[in-house]
Amino acid sequence: MEPRLVTSNRLSLKHQQFGAWCAPIFTALTVIGFLGIAHFYLPAHGDLKPGEEARWFLHDHRSGVELGMSIWIVAACVLSYWVAQLGVMLVKMEGNAPAMAITQVVSGGAIGVIVIMDASLWMSASYRVGNDRHVVQALSDAAWLGPLIAWPILSVQMFTTAVITLRDRRAAPTFPRWL
Repeated sequence: MEPRLVTSNRLSLKHQQFGAWCAPIFTALTVIGFLGIAHFYLPAHGDLKPGEEARWFLHDHRSGVELGMSIWIVAACVLSYWVAQLGVMLVKMEGNAPAMAITQVVSGGAIGVIVIMDASLWMSASYRVGNDRHVVQALSDAAWLGPLIAWPILSVQMFTTAVITLRDRRAAPTFPRWL
């Protein structure tokens, strides 16, 4: 006996289309929140003294960092939907033992968690005006470590996606070869 569908095929297609749009939505929200509003296109220089960095976070860009990082957290949630949708597609492509597809989903989820943690640390650095300047600098330094150490996780996600995609030998592959 075949299980009943909870959603129709048409609704499922709409979910898949939304999932596909989540990647450019994540990118747009990152540009708007992280680069634009939070002013991280030109962040506090790494060689600033603790007091100067604290001024950057607590006075010069405080509201921008708080709002921009809030938007980036929303972007990470959108990213998680895209990762899940991509994972579903990869599971169908990989077949009965979808270890690589599962690895892609876990790696993508880890990237989402890192984004949320980094954004939270930057928000914490700018939250209390009375924070000690060394605390502000330590929070900022900890947040910058996230993107620096996340590249292996992102590489695993991209590698597993590429391997599954390139091994898809069906007449009508899910992703075109040129992609």
